[in-house]
Amino acid sequence: VMMFTGRDDRENRLRSKEAGADDFLTKPIDSTELLVRVKNLIKVKAYHDLKDRQRELLEKELAVRTSQLIRSERLATLGTLAGGVGHELNNITTLYLLSLDSIKERVSSGKLPRQRDLDALDRVGEHLKMHGVNLLRLGRPGSDRVEVFDLRVLTQSTLDLLGKMGRTNRVLVETDFPEQEMPVLVCQARIEQVLLNLVGNAADALGGSIPWPRVIRVKILADSD
Repeated sequence: VMMFTGRDDRENRLRSKEAGADDFLTKPIDSTELLVRVKNLIKVKAYHDLKDRQRELLEKELAVRTSQLIRSERLATLGTLAGGVGHELNNITTLYLLSLDSIKERVSSGKLPRQRDLDALDRVGEHLKMHGVNLLRLGRPGSDRVEVFDLRVLTQSTLDLLGKMGRTNRVLVETDFPEQEMPVLVCQARIEQVLLNLVGNAADALGGSIPWPRVIRVKILADSD
């Protein structure tokens, strides 16, 4: 937009710019200057058109690259998830078989199953359900069901599971828990999985590699506030 005006004061120049003018000429109009100004405006317009086209191309390229990155990250996530799930399922399968053998042995001798074995089977079911849900939700994550638990109880029960699976047979596990309750809002299956992996991997690393006693210390710190 070019404005032609008989006013040459600064205020009117500013008003022209604010109104959207790209340039302006004061009267009387010189035809040569007018042509030069128009040619310059056409060049500026062509430059901005080129920038717009380049921006569109860059945005399309960015969208393509982003899509490729998301696919790559999803594949990497699948690989990591598969490894973690495989490791966890191996632990849970061991617990399942041990608990099932114990139940079969007691039933065959006319005894009722022990409650701890039945509880272990319930936990196996919870873990299997969690992994199934996580696989279905991959790419569209949702919130896991969380509840309030005493962290001391969760930790001790997980250590008991590791002992039952034989993962800590070659190490000595020491615990240091606060006397007061430690309520935490967590997904039970997830926090158990973290503890199983941490303590289980530590036991695997220590087992047989150093002289006895091979000690793993599990400590829960209470917030001083």
